[in-house]
Amino acid sequence: MIVRNLYIVNNVADDSMWMGAIAVFLLIFVLYRNKLQFSGWYKGESKVKLPKAVSLALILMSLILLITPIIL
Repeated sequence: MIVRNLYIVNNVADDSMWMGAIAVFLLIFVLYRNKLQFSGWYKGESKVKLPKAVSLALILMSLILLITPIIL
């Protein structure tokens, strides 16, 4: 809802909501892989954080996806 209210300002809500949805999913994925998977009850050995370069790249891509419809 926050992303939709942000996009309504420029009347681009219907055409580019998919960009906002992908950006939010990317941010949730990075948050899960770097923080949330370590706070649960499961103590598996396959838990590893994303490399810093990958985390930064995904966050930058999501910010670009969030800002692009506002600029266009």
